[in-house]
Amino acid sequence: MYLLRNDQRVRLAICVGVPMIFGILSGLLNFWPIMSACRKLHKPPFTLPGILSILFWLVIYFAIGLASFLVLESHVYKEEKRIALLACACQLVLHSFWIFSFFHTRLTLLGALLHLIYTAAVGLNTLLYLKIDQRAGLLMFPCAAFCIYYTYLTLALIFVN
Repeated sequence: MYLLRNDQRVRLAICVGVPMIFGILSGLLNFWPIMSACRKLHKPPFTLPGILSILFWLVIYFAIGLASFLVLESHVYKEEKRIALLACACQLVLHSFWIFSFFHTRLTLLGALLHLIYTAAVGLNTLLYLKIDQRAGLLMFPCAAFCIYYTYLTLALIFVN
């Protein structure tokens, strides 16, 4: 069994905690606009129930944090780590911009464009993580899969409504 030193435990808590807190805050701040929009919009086929979506996102944020910890602890050049972790931070911010533009402002085409950029950022981040630590890259696959699913939902919502 792999035991962590105290300094590694702190880094693990930060790496997992930041995306989790970011995701929870993003969900709480956007809960009512999302719920309001979901009640008014016609949902496309294969739309998940809201509670399942929330649970999936929590697991994804945890996986992103764990993957970030693996990258941080890897034995590669500091610059490679910095670029990969910055890409991860950018993808989290892009996710928030997508939610805000799509649900708050109802600028659905801008939201769809932002979501496509977000999906590309997740893909890039997954490749960067795979290059640094294969386990970290594999942890990003659920996020990438869910991004593709949400790209479908975003585009389908535009066409159905």
